[in-house]
Amino acid sequence: MKRVLFIILILGLFLINGCVKLPQACKADLRICPDGTSVGRDPSSKNCEEFYPCPKINQNNFNIYYSFGVGEKNVLDTKNNIYIKDMVCNTPKQYVIKLNTIERNQVYNAAIIGNGLLNLKSDFTKNCNLLGICQDLNPLETSTLKIEFDGKTKIIKWAANYYNNNDPDLKKLMNVEDIIKTLISQKELEMNIEQPKCGYL
Repeated sequence: MKRVLFIILILGLFLINGCVKLPQACKADLRICPDGTSVGRDPSSKNCEEFYPCPKINQNNFNIYYSFGVGEKNVLDTKNNIYIKDMVCNTPKQYVIKLNTIERNQVYNAAIIGNGLLNLKSDFTKNCNLLGICQDLNPLETSTLKIEFDGKTKIIKWAANYYNNNDPDLKKLMNVEDIIKTLISQKELEMNIEQPKCGYL
């Protein structure tokens, strides 16, 4: 009995002096990583302030397929280095376009890091009122963005007349679309790509 009491006394002294550190319990909240996975808090960090690190990302596995315009006849396909230009009154023209490292980083940082498109909803083609009644749209212009990243595929579709400008997901999507469209415009200028000689009414 004396031996047991002695051991308890010694353990108590260690605990008081901080020599034995009991693991702390962290909050159960999660951090969503850019690739869509989630990580918990690290109990070894001070007051559980830090999360476990997100999985390392291989940016070479990142590609987009972006189709837009009337009938989505304009296409940028970074996996196959293809750009198709809708010539409206004439047959669409196909070009070889390869994004350089800086350009790929711009799209990657906007889509994955800055706006987390892998975690957004996938459909921006229905307008819904406050009662939750949704109306299908028949727009002149639609767009589709397919993201392939680390074995995952995300497809997002939207319509030009999707009017919910207070939708936070839409704002993130438009941030990425602006960057992609700017890159396309720059490539068209660099390569002196011919523009359509007529337009849609």
